[in-house]
Amino acid sequence: MNVGNFYMTKHAAGRALDMLVTVEEIRTALVRPEVVYGQSNYGDRCSIRQAGRIALALKGDMVMSVLYRKTEQWSRDDIAMAIRDAMEAA
Repeated sequence: MNVGNFYMTKHAAGRALDMLVTVEEIRTALVRPEVVYGQSNYGDRCSIRQAGRIALALKGDMVMSVLYRKTEQWSRDDIAMAIRDAMEAA
């Protein structure tokens, strides 16, 4: 999916499908996020954009992952993946 200059990795697209996230939810988080903040765990130019029930992890214009906005909704696999990704980025 490409929205303006944004694009998704294969991982992010797979996460969106697994979570049953709609294209409109992703588009809203990209172009009209409710909350945006820097995320240094993934290196320079990384940010989180939140809207509705989802959060997008971005590195520049690349959507690296799709997450549930509230960690209470995360599964054990989500938590393990977040830890693994943070360790790989370090």
